[in-house]
Order: sequence, then structure tokens, then C-alpha cells
Amino acid sequence: MSHSGHHWGLFLAIAFIGNIATTASEGEPAAVLPLSSGVSFETTQMNGGISSSDHILHRQPVHQQPYQQQQQPYYQHQQQRPFTSVPDPASASSADVQKLYEQANNVSAIAYLLLASVDPLTQALGSSNALLPYLTPVILRLYASHPDRCAATVTKELYELSWHLYGASPVLKACHYDLFQSLKVIFSWVRDNIALKLQHIPDQPSATAAWPDLDLMGLLDFSSAVSGALSRTDTLGGTAAVLAAGCGFTMGGTFSGGGGFSSSSTGLGVVSSPSTAAAAAGPATIVRVNDDASVDSLPVLVTRISQVLKQLHADLPLLQTIAAQMYDSGWTTSQQQQQQQQQQRRHDATATAAAATVPMETTPKPRSTINSPRRRGLDEKNVIFVQASSSSADAADVISGNQNEVVVIDEKISNNDNRRVMQQSIASGRIYSLPTGFNVTSPAAMPPLLVPLVFHVMLYKESYSGSTNVIGPADFGKAPVFLDRIVRQLNLMSMPTNIQFFIKEIRNNATAYPRLLLPDRPTWLNFPFCKGSGCLSDNALVSTVVTDWPRSINIFVGSDTTTGNTVMGYAFVPASDLTPSGGVIFLTWDSISSSGYNSASEYNSGAQILLHEIFHHFGLQHPFGDATPATCNDDDYVIDTPSTLGPVSSSSYYSTAVTYCMELFWGRDAGNWDTVFKRLSSNLGIPRADMNAWADTCPNKLGYDELGNYMTYNTAVCYAALGHLTAAQAQRAHYMTSELNPVLYAWGQYYARTAKSPPPTVASPSPPEPYIDVCKITSTGCACKGNWSYGSNSYSYCAPLSVSSTRLWCQVEDTSTCAACTNYLSSCIMSCSVTASPMVCKTPPFPGAVSPPPPPPSVNQQLRILPPPPPPRAVPNACKKAMNGCECRSTWQYGNGYVSYCADPDNSGQLWCQTSPMCQSYATEPYQWCAANLTMSYCQTGAYH
Repeated sequence: MSHSGHHWGLFLAIAFIGNIATTASEGEPAAVLPLSSGVSFETTQMNGGISSSDHILHRQPVHQQPYQQQQQPYYQHQQQRPFTSVPDPASASSADVQKLYEQANNVSAIAYLLLASVDPLTQALGSSNALLPYLTPVILRLYASHPDRCAATVTKELYELSWHLYGASPVLKACHYDLFQSLKVIFSWVRDNIALKLQHIPDQPSATAAWPDLDLMGLLDFSSAVSGALSRTDTLGGTAAVLAAGCGFTMGGTFSGGGGFSSSSTGLGVVSSPSTAAAAAGPATIVRVNDDASVDSLPVLVTRISQVLKQLHADLPLLQTIAAQMYDSGWTTSQQQQQQQQQQRRHDATATAAAATVPMETTPKPRSTINSPRRRGLDEKNVIFVQASSSSADAADVISGNQNEVVVIDEKISNNDNRRVMQQSIASGRIYSLPTGFNVTSPAAMPPLLVPLVFHVMLYKESYSGSTNVIGPADFGKAPVFLDRIVRQLNLMSMPTNIQFFIKEIRNNATAYPRLLLPDRPTWLNFPFCKGSGCLSDNALVSTVVTDWPRSINIFVGSDTTTGNTVMGYAFVPASDLTPSGGVIFLTWDSISSSGYNSASEYNSGAQILLHEIFHHFGLQHPFGDATPATCNDDDYVIDTPSTLGPVSSSSYYSTAVTYCMELFWGRDAGNWDTVFKRLSSNLGIPRADMNAWADTCPNKLGYDELGNYMTYNTAVCYAALGHLTAAQAQRAHYMTSELNPVLYAWGQYYARTAKSPPPTVASPSPPEPYIDVCKITSTGCACKGNWSYGSNSYSYCAPLSVSSTRLWCQVEDTSTCAACTNYLSSCIMSCSVTASPMVCKTPPFPGAVSPPPPPPSVNQQLRILPPPPPPRAVPNACKKAMNGCECRSTWQYGNGYVSYCADPDNSGQLWCQTSPMCQSYATEPYQWCAANLTMSYCQTGAYH
């Protein structure tokens, strides 16, 4: 199906909606203020049995019982789905794998809460911060779906904790940051007031951690001590008030033993089979409060958090392995993978050369495929030229033919005792001529681009016992919805670069495209990583599958991260426009699924993964370079990205960075994705908030480490809080693409100039997270009045009712449709969501409030003054054309570097070049000899980076 671009207008998302697995939904308990005579401003709202006057409007006790009766059904209806044990994800059914995705998603949602809990304990005597770097959504998700841990009791406990800390109600999602801050305070008290015991990791003396000593103090005593501190104003009473009022936590209750693992167990035992687990009436937990399995009190949750952190620390070697694999592979195999392929092809070419030797003539004959020069080691031995019609209906395409031709070339050419291996070029066989009169703008102007994307969603046949004609992955039919969502976000993040994208086609139909369907799940899992026939590295296969290439970016979606794989995507730096297998992008299925990284609970990191890979495709490197070990060299070829000693995720200040980014996302932006995307769509360059002296791994170099650069490796919340590309990165992406994929760059300009605004859209299901304006609804989802009054003041939608209150309120527009207003049919005022802050909703100050002083004048904090670009090299015109009259490319790739126009990168003795895609012979003969009398000293077109 054809999709159009969505770069006009912002993608507006409801603030932090997660994907917690539930059996039903519930409304959020909210304070209700009926507009009747004698109503007091100082009554009591009940949240789980705890009353508070902290920024909450309270009802008179006379209204308490009806309100509790109204809210109680909501609590009874929503329950967590029982944990599903999946012993072998590689052979599991797609339905069970889907449950595994969702469970891992739930676990990853509390990663930062666990980090906030363990951070204070790292400061205890003898303790270390060894566990801290691994408590991120990505690593915890990979851990929870790892084949050796996805059925472990520790994963089950993490899953159930996520219910109590994040998924039980919308209130928990809304108070995520309050809970993050509060857990830091609570575990600081634990560190200073509870006896601790050191936990050692074999062969890692610097990885010791301190946890509550449950041998000295039992679980009951530990939870009782925490409960006592929460009840006293001189210790944790203030924290308790915040969590009771804003999050609905209870502070009391009694501890009793339950399922799960004991304080001395490893937590790595296997949970019962899926059928057994599903038969349970509810989730098993290690503790119970008053025999109510639906909610645990905060003291009990603190105990459970402490236990699960100890189990995770005991499993530190596996967490380290996962992180190391992710670092080594990254979110892209990019140039390293390309170099491996080049080495293999170089070996193949050398073997081929031994079979045939052809003397070189002084002046090459009119070019044939046999005599075509080549890039050594960059092309496949078997060439498949695919002549295919374009799927674009809005441009005149000139197609060279419609036959598939397989040409296998073996040759070796000698010249004055110097032999160079000659290999045929990999040509796409597609020529896309621009409409007459269309002029391509220079990349120096960074013209608007609208780049088409083609998605190939790989599928597989179910092979487990009992399956009949079942195709996986589950929800593959929802791919258009998932991809529409992710590309909308991609466009917002990429908008400052003047590059936008539209979905040209989504192929996820095995009937229409049989090559998408793989024989089984193991084949599907290995498809992007295997070598040989039928793999994504198989140029013969990829050449027949890609469409509208290289004018469109072809993106293959398949495999997942449930079998120990840590690669979420890869691309080539830069992408080839000659070899299809070196000019595509790969993403895992769970990167685009709403049960994976394409969700707000994962901080919408799926869009960042896609952007990261696309800009690798455009030629961008990591800001920290690819040197191993890491260095402070400025080796990403971008002038305004500060030198960095490796990625943020491996830095010593990592936990500080996480806390800082959480403060920005939740404190500054109130967790509002509308606010976030407005900022991301308008910022080019390093934000002021991303210039921090404490984040500086190269102090002798200018600038500080970038926490939010899309091309570095960091935790997801930092991309939401500080996401950006720099001006020079945007310029390099334009320049590299114009030079190395001129077809894509020229047509991107054409589509941008001729696209309708707004573009036509294809009917599709609603996106997973439709926009809901939190400033116009109550916390239970009831619509607010646009104009209403209370006392002598008038308000609009959500507004503060006192000078000191940060909580907003509104009058319900239609009480007959709002369940919480059943007893107040005339009118009632309800609280808005805690994410609807005065800053987010831009509410006017309450009458009588003192306005803050104006901000100081803006100061230009640009770290570097960009020098003027170097003057263009004076290349003689004779060095810009091949012997056949075709224009040579101004930049073309050879090995790990680049050359210009006519050059001799392999020291053959005669200059040659890669011709322009507009050359009539380009489809079959992209490399041509230059005039025999040209020399490198005359042309000055040597290799460069």
C-alpha cells in the first residue's frame, strides 16, 4: 500500500501511555468538587485509604461513601495478566512470543525506578555502582526476554513489580517521576538506617554491592521499619504524603509470605509452564498486604525492590554480557559489517583472479562488462542485474529494460608486472531520469528532501506442534499502523535537517510477495545475520526483492531480540547505490512493534533507532568514532560534535546523566510528548541543556559530551529530553547523500517540491496512541468545559484554583457521561491529570500571584565557530569525464575511503572513475576508463575521507 508523508504538523501523543498487559481498563480515582452551597475547600479525598491535603481539593465526609462506591468498580476490573513462561523463544508460537514482548515491555518500564532505588545504595561503605549502568529500559528488556531468563522467577518478579509500580492505573504512569524521586529518598534512608550486607561477585572484586541484611533483619522487620519511617514527619513522612496523594500508594498493611523467591534464592529458577501459569487466579508475589493481591503497600514494595535488585546484581555477569554485545554490535553494524563483507569479497575476487588472466590494453576498448574496472573487494562475484519497472506513479521513469539477467564475470588483468583484480560492478539496472527542466539544488543550501521509504516485513511459518497455516510474527497485519506511527515521529525528529520521509510502500503480504515468507521462526531470526544464500547479505536475493532502489530506501524488518541478539538495527556507512545488499537498512520486528520499542513506555526509542540507521545510511558516523579502544580523536568528520571518549552509556557519569535526563523529561516537560516533539522538531544543534561540565570525557578538547545526539549510544530518556543532530551533521548528511547516492538526493528534492500539503493519506486503523489533550480532560478522561467559573474567577479547561497549587482542575462538560460525577448531575469540578501542569497547559497565573522575573537575555553558547568551507579543488575538466563521454562522479567510494572524478585508487597505471547514474551505460557499466594521458599529479584527485 502507498503511504504519504506526515511531516506537516506535529505528532501529538498522549503523555506516557504504556503497554502494560491487563485484562481490562480502569479510570483514575480523582477528587470531585460538586458546585453546591456549603462546599468546603478543605475536605478529604481518599486514595487507597490515605487522605492528604497536599495540592488536592477535598470533599466533605458526607460525600465520601458515594465517591468510594463509584470508584471501587474500576479497581476490581483491572488485573494484571498472569506471567507466561516461555522456555524457548526460538521455537515458541508467535502468540507466546507476543506475550513475551509485552512482558519484557512491562519490565523495561520500571528500569529507571530500579536505578533510582539502587543509586543511593552504591554510596554505602564498600559498595560499588557496578549494577547501575545496566538498569536501563533497553538492557532490562533484553534481559527479561533473554532465552536463559525469560522463564526465570526473577523475571516473573520484575514483571509483577511493574504492575505495582507502573501499570495498575493511569495514576501510576502519571506519577512516574514523583516515584523516581521518592525512591531515591527512601533508599537513602535505607542506606543510613538499615543494616547492610555486602554481596560479592566471583572474579569481580570491584563489583561488590550492599543490600539490606535480611539474615540479620527479616522481611517483616525490614518492611515494618520502612513503614515506621514513612509515618514520621521527621523522616519519610513528606515522601509518604507525596506518594499517597499523587500516586495512590498505601503506607500500612501487614507482611505475609507468598510465592516467588526467598531472600536467599538466586531467582533464576524456572517458572511453571505457560498453561500452568495461565491457570493461576492472579499474579503470584512474594508478599501480600491484608490478603489483597491487587495492591501492595509501599513498605512491602520497598522490600520487594530490594530483593529483586539483589537478584539482578547476582546475575551481573549476564547483564554485562548483554551490554557488551550491544556495545560491540551497537544499533548498527554499519561500516564494520561492511568491512567484513569487503574482506570476504576481496578473498572471493582473488580466487576468481587466479582462474583467468587478460592482458590489459593501452587504451581500453569500448566498454563491455568483461572489461569494466571495479572497486577492489567491494562487489559480489555473482552479478544480478534486475531491470524492473518503478512503483512510482508520479514521475516519468526511464527504465532500461524488463528482463532479469545474471552475469558471472571472472577476470584478472596484468599491466607491467602489476596485476589488479578486475571485478564486475553491481549495478541496480535501474535508471531514473528526472523530468525535463528540473534542476537539482546544491547540498550547500540544504534543500528540503522528501525521501520515500519501502518496508519489507519478513514473515515466517509457524513450526511448533499443533500449528496449522499460522504466520508469524503476531500482529504482522498491524505493521502499517506501527510504521505510520514511527515515521510520524521520525519526521518530527528529522525536521530540523530539512529531510523528511514518506512511506511509499509496505510489503507484509506473503501472497502478493512470496519471498517475504520464510520457512520457520529460526530462519526468520537468523535472516539478517546469516551469510549465504537466502540471507539479507545475499546480493542475489536482495537484488530481486528491493523495489524503486536506490531512489527509495528499502528497509527490511525481521528477527527480534528474544534469543540473545542485541542488534536492533543496522545500516551501511554510507549506503551503496550499486550493491543492493550494501544499500538497505535492517530493523528488528520489536523495534517497530507497539509491544516493543515503538511505544511510550520505551520512550519512543523505536523512532530514534530508525533515525540513527537512516542517518548512517546518509553517511554519518558515531560522534565517538569507531576506534577501539576509544580515543579523544575527532574522528567522525563532523566539526561541531565535541570529542568524546566512547559513548555516554559507557561513561563514569552515566547514572548522573540518567537522573538529569529524567529531571528534564518529567520535571521540565512534565512527561508530555506534545511538548517534547515540538522541541525536537525545531532544534538543530546542541541544546544549552546538553552542555554540562560534569559530562566531559575529553577535558583537553573543546566542548562537552553530548547526551542527546541521536548518533551516540545513550539511554532512551536522554533522546526524549535532549535529542538533536548538529548543524554540521545535517550538512554532512546532505553532502554525502548528494555525492554517493545522487539518485535518491535528486528525487528527494523533486518529491519535496511537488508534494501536496497536506499529502493524501491512506485509510488505516487508528494509531496505537491517539492524541489526547491532557489540558482538556479530567484525570478520569471526562471532557472539560472550555469556559467555567468558580467563586468570582473564570477559567478555561484545566486551571489552578489557588496561588500555591500546582494541580489543575476543571468543570466537567457533561456530568451525565462522566461516571465520577454520577451524584453531581448539575455540575462538578474534578482534578486533571498530574501531567497537566501549569507549564504544560500554559495556564495564566492565578489572580494575585506574583509573576517570576523575566529570564536573562539569551547568550550565544556555541562552543565552536565553524570555519569557512575550504575552496573547491581546481580539477581540470578533462579529469571529470570518462573516455565514453559520461560525466564522472565528483565523489565515489573505494575501499574505506573516497576518490574524486578520474583517479587510480588501485595503482593500475591508468585513471578510471565511477560515472554518473544519468549515463546511458550506467546500468551495466558504471565504471569507465578515463583518457590514457591523464595522470594523478595532473588531476589531483587522490583518496580522502
